[in-house]
Amino acid sequence: MRTAITSHHQPVKLTQHRRLAAMVHISDIAVRTMGIGYGGDPLIPVMDPYASRLQKSVEEIVNYKDDFSQQCDSILGT
Repeated sequence: MRTAITSHHQPVKLTQHRRLAAMVHISDIAVRTMGIGYGGDPLIPVMDPYASRLQKSVEEIVNYKDDFSQQCDSILGT
């Protein structure tokens, strides 16, 4: 988990846990695109070449924004 999280900006460079890091990378781009949370800056990262080959695209994830927001609200009790 630590490797995937700390290396999620460039999963293509990993030899281990590359797929997990790519999923974190795509999720990071998706939540930044949707304006959910704050990652310390307003920048949306460039898609990593390895991550772009995975099945789910950022656009597919962003289409579920309302569902994600409702689930977060439910978890947080808001």
